[in-house]
Amino acid sequence: MLRKLLLVSVLPATALVAAPRFELSEAPLIWGDENAAEVITAPPVPREMTGDETWSADHGRVQILHTGRETRTIILPEIGSSGFEVGTILAARVTTWPDEKILFRQPNGQLVAFWGDDGLGVTQWATFEATPGGWKHRISKPAFISPLDGVFATLGAHLTATPEGAVVPDSPHTVGYALRFRTDSRDLFIAARGRSIRFRVLADGRPVARVAIEREAEDQILVPIHLGSAIKNRQVEVVADQLEFAGIEIPYSGLGIQPWKNAVPMVRALWITDGTDDNGIDSYPWAAARLLKQDIWVRSWGPRASAVTSSPTAAAPADAIAADIAAINTDVIVICSGIFDQSLHSRDYSQVIASWLDAISGAVRPDAVRIALWNDLSGERSASRYQAMPRKAASRLDFNFLTWSDWITGSRDNPNRGNAYKVIAADGSHPSAIGHRFLGYCFAESFRDLGVETYAQAASMARRRAEKVRNLASSDS
Repeated sequence: MLRKLLLVSVLPATALVAAPRFELSEAPLIWGDENAAEVITAPPVPREMTGDETWSADHGRVQILHTGRETRTIILPEIGSSGFEVGTILAARVTTWPDEKILFRQPNGQLVAFWGDDGLGVTQWATFEATPGGWKHRISKPAFISPLDGVFATLGAHLTATPEGAVVPDSPHTVGYALRFRTDSRDLFIAARGRSIRFRVLADGRPVARVAIEREAEDQILVPIHLGSAIKNRQVEVVADQLEFAGIEIPYSGLGIQPWKNAVPMVRALWITDGTDDNGIDSYPWAAARLLKQDIWVRSWGPRASAVTSSPTAAAPADAIAADIAAINTDVIVICSGIFDQSLHSRDYSQVIASWLDAISGAVRPDAVRIALWNDLSGERSASRYQAMPRKAASRLDFNFLTWSDWITGSRDNPNRGNAYKVIAADGSHPSAIGHRFLGYCFAESFRDLGVETYAQAASMARRRAEKVRNLASSDS
């Protein structure tokens, strides 16, 4: 990878080291190539059958059906036709009403299965496997896994139960969270509540679905997710911006959910941000974490997470942030600040920055890796004397210091000079969509320059830091 070199500080401010200037074209996609991922923008509505029909490729492999209060017949497709090769499994979630039936037949009309006419309205699953001898019916006993089951590994949030039986992040400042698990199933339904439902699904790291549903109702819906062909112990991640998670339903008998397995321990990174992460899981902290393969927790405190605020009432709630830090027990902490700082006299600016970082530093585990990421984009805050103040405070508290100006060049107002025109959004203070990818990439590369990529390396750096603190304390005495 070719890079131009620029002098920036990625270690405490007393040492300048050579670090690369990054090219915008090198910034990778946060979630990989999503062209093949299914996009779901409307709540799935059970399809009401208006008559007998043939199961076609347009129906997909999984259907949710209502019989329309009449006896209905579904002709299964020709085995060997496109999408219905031997080994294909079809599943139908069918609601029947009293005194009616639903019949499934082979392409030649032979009856495969039926149910209904039992005097009760019921919802059942029917699954069919394509064999050389025709469609074989499986009596399906679907599994429903409660969000409180304990099998789901969570990342980015501590989840708390709602009165309706779903779970949500316990902090309103959470920016994205993930659910992780394994399954042998090729299809599943994610039960979700709420008016806004936004999440991605990855299967073995590959994006398979992107859900963005906005609706008026708040009741529970089932969102169908196709994971791909049958694979044993597939690792699944549900990464959510907005999700009241109410569980998972799997249509196939004998299949369920197993706990997620990490091949190696993951470094846990906590980001305390100031509102520049407004793209949720598409923001630069998540971009950096994906590249570094870190478990990430993001807490956006908006202007209150800035070193300087416009009024005393907007001051950072240090005790609440400290409680967050203690509960997460992070290996790496990244403090993003500066974008909301007001124009103060340099002496006042220096004092509030020092007190802010000092408050955060006191809440961090002594052996945690510490990074201050300063957002210095405009006005006096970009002047060298203003940048020197947070750099000095960071060095005193043993924070590694980075600034956006290390990576962003030129001016947002000049499209012909530097990368700022593409990296910074039109408001002048937030990253653009590609800017989030770019800043995440720049941070990840700078973080690697620190030599911290695995849990063991993070622990080693923390031990060296503790030794440095002890030596400084000895010299001061």
